[in-house]
Amino acid sequence: MHQNNNSLSLTIIFDQPFCVGIFERKTGDVYEVSKINFGTSEPRDSLIYELLIENWHHVRFNTVNIANNEQIQKRSARKECNA
Repeated sequence: MHQNNNSLSLTIIFDQPFCVGIFERKTGDVYEVSKINFGTSEPRDSLIYELLIENWHHVRFNTVNIANNEQIQKRSARKECNA
């Protein structure tokens, strides 16, 4: 049986003074991210819906090398533990 390992998530955070959306997309072994600035107020559901339905083709994803990212996180955690 073939398993589908595709996923997409959107996390909205407040990174003062802006609301920022972070899309994370995983297709097989490829992990990609995109950051969208929604402005200074919390985005309405209709704005998010419009982005997904009408403007999805404008979202630009960057590929992240997961192996390198995990190594960087491990090194950073070791530094914090040794501090």
